[in-house]
Amino acid sequence: INSNAVSEHAMALMLSSVRMIPRLSRTMKEGTWERAVYHEFNQMTVGLLGFGDIARKVAAKLQPFGAKIIAYDVYPNEAAAKELNVTMVSQEEVLKNSDIISIHVPALPSTHHLINKDTIGMMKESAYIINTARGSIVDEKALYAALKSGRIAGAAIDVYEQEPVDMNNPLFGLDNFIGTPHTSAETYENYENCGIETAQAIVDVLVNEKTPQKRKLLRCLSLFETLYTQKNTRWVDVSKTASAHGPVDGQRLRDVGVDALTIIEVALIEAAQQYLGRGDVGGDGHAVHIAQPQQILFVAAAGLLLEGVAEEEHKVYFVTGH
Repeated sequence: INSNAVSEHAMALMLSSVRMIPRLSRTMKEGTWERAVYHEFNQMTVGLLGFGDIARKVAAKLQPFGAKIIAYDVYPNEAAAKELNVTMVSQEEVLKNSDIISIHVPALPSTHHLINKDTIGMMKESAYIINTARGSIVDEKALYAALKSGRIAGAAIDVYEQEPVDMNNPLFGLDNFIGTPHTSAETYENYENCGIETAQAIVDVLVNEKTPQKRKLLRCLSLFETLYTQKNTRWVDVSKTASAHGPVDGQRLRDVGVDALTIIEVALIEAAQQYLGRGDVGGDGHAVHIAQPQQILFVAAAGLLLEGVAEEEHKVYFVTGH
């Protein structure tokens, strides 16, 4: 869902690093007319660690720049690589030959501190590290030492080993480091698309009984829990919203200006009503008051896991928290 947003952020970090934009902006505001010389992307090799959806979108966005693109993945997609003019190589070759190393692997035991003193030691002194994946992949102490000593040219990351990040993190004192506060997926378009897709997944599972969609739904619910937590949004009166807009129809709700959070709210309430067979919102006085929107997400997910349990064991009535 968020692959385009994250790939754009990765590109922004690459360009900002190579062109030293944050540093030059700061020094000019401080009164220094600093001169700088750069390499152009058409003379650089960009290495992608991981070649999933986000990395492939990065590769597509790099095409007009004329950079040579190499990639490593445990499960290489040779067809996609050929289409995007990407050469699949070993992990060691990515580390040794890249001018920019962009990280796109999941957080797994096997990828913990994948970027460490030893792997940094394999890189060019002119290399830049870009991380929009997961904080645990980069050993921040080793990264700091490499940046401080000039072992590599720079790094730009959006994710950290500890989040929220400790603002005393020594990385923030380095001119050749760029940090952003885990915002690569935070776009208006991503919020809207996530709302539409999650609402449709809920309807598919709970109303249309498309059980193969359960895994997708649970993933969407997890993502929405994160979005709600970050946005700290209060919910509207869904009973009024539902009656005003009729049955759940993501496209139609979007057309009339209802935001993504309202769409997911309506979908959850209406789907839960039909799935549990429990009348109107706020029903007969046996309602559960839900103060935090995240709780509805977990209740909806739990409803899926309770299939087959006697209906009397999971009576749930939904009302909105105000």
